[in-house]
Amino acid sequence: MHSHPFKTLSARLSTRVVAVVAVILMAAMLIISYYSRKALMQEALQKTDMTLQGALQHVGNTLDDVERASALMLGYIEHNLDKPEQMPLCARHMLEANPGLVGCAIAFEPGYYSGSDSCLISFAYLKPNRTEADKDSIVMAGNMEQRSHTEQEWYAMVVKQNRAGWRRPFNDDRPGATGQVTTFGMPIHSQQGKTVGVLAVGVSMEWFARFVQQAKPYPRSFCTVMGRSGNLMVFPSTDPDKQVKAINGTKMTNVADVQTLTKTMMAAAHGYTKVKLSGEDYYVFYSHLDDMGWSVAVVCQEDDVLASYNEVSTFTIGIALLAIILLSIVCFFVIKRQMSPLATLAHSARRIAEGHYDKPIAYSRRRDEVGQLQNSFHAMQMSLSNFMAETEQQATNLKQRNLELQQANEHMMETERVKTAFFTSMTDQMAAPVRNIISSVDFIQENYNTMSPEVGENIVEQMLHDANHAGEILNQLIENSLKKEP
Repeated sequence: MHSHPFKTLSARLSTRVVAVVAVILMAAMLIISYYSRKALMQEALQKTDMTLQGALQHVGNTLDDVERASALMLGYIEHNLDKPEQMPLCARHMLEANPGLVGCAIAFEPGYYSGSDSCLISFAYLKPNRTEADKDSIVMAGNMEQRSHTEQEWYAMVVKQNRAGWRRPFNDDRPGATGQVTTFGMPIHSQQGKTVGVLAVGVSMEWFARFVQQAKPYPRSFCTVMGRSGNLMVFPSTDPDKQVKAINGTKMTNVADVQTLTKTMMAAAHGYTKVKLSGEDYYVFYSHLDDMGWSVAVVCQEDDVLASYNEVSTFTIGIALLAIILLSIVCFFVIKRQMSPLATLAHSARRIAEGHYDKPIAYSRRRDEVGQLQNSFHAMQMSLSNFMAETEQQATNLKQRNLELQQANEHMMETERVKTAFFTSMTDQMAAPVRNIISSVDFIQENYNTMSPEVGENIVEQMLHDANHAGEILNQLIENSLKKEP
């Protein structure tokens, strides 16, 4: 009789042990997962924040380089205000010495140089689509717009505020140029401290974007710069169409989810938030450039931020499952090995119940409960075997005695039959003389008076003869009855 493997005691014990260990392991995994997620999340946030700070430092250094170069040039210009012919040379030198600049304008208040309007503004810019065949990539020009330079924002705002500062990006108006530029302007002061003009340099946002977009803590992350009003100044793509959209004033506030992000970035100087863009979750880390009001943001997909945690979780789950499988196998075989004496005892108990006492149960050297139980079964089986042997021997003896009694009884019955037959035969033999004697007596009684003496004597002699014969038979019968059985 074979039982189902999962109904055995070893299988049930293995299943329960594995179940308990699995529950404990899963609880430990949940605790470890919770704290490891916090640790890995904190590490990922610190990594991204460091990338953001690096991007801020890089942006700040880039802008500082432009500001320092402009300050040096401003000192030279203010020292040579009496030499208007030097201003175009200064504008050219500014572009030659600073590759990141696309234009430089040195403009003065109307009437500052009397008698010569051509000296009021000196503008130099780089050719947008220059080639190696171009001997000179710098173009010298006057005012690029029909309206006076004093009416243009880059000039008017600097003069009005009388301090240096960056201005919001605007469309690049160089012939054949696309994209945006931002300007840094500084007021030019005379020796009397009066504002007489403006030194303005233009920085291509495309060139600026190359530095910004290098801040990629993760392969799918990107860095962008947002202006005061929430418009993108560095678009998170090198796609020209998307760059044109950014140039035309595409604002992140066009999307409801991003509008909240924009408000958050504008309200806080530094931090991070989680948003949903195009149906995917993103973490946005942002910080302000204090002097400019711009916000630099590093945008990372949540999957990238949690990639380390997901890898650790997958690895941990795989190890846990493998451990549970190995534990199940080990527990099954170890418990089966430990419980094998019980299986042997169960088999032996079934054989004993079926009446098989001949095969002894092995003696165990184990000192645990299972060994004690096996040795107790061994002693019980030996006792049962001895008892059954004695019982069988007694049954054999009793059977032999019964056989002997049966044979003796049969012999006795045969003897009785023989005796009965003998007595019957003897009785039959005695009946004839006795009948003769009775007949003779009856004859004498009837004929006593008439019979002759000779007849009487003959009858008496015959009666004596019959009596003697009957006596002999009776004596023989008595002798046979007194004989003992052999």
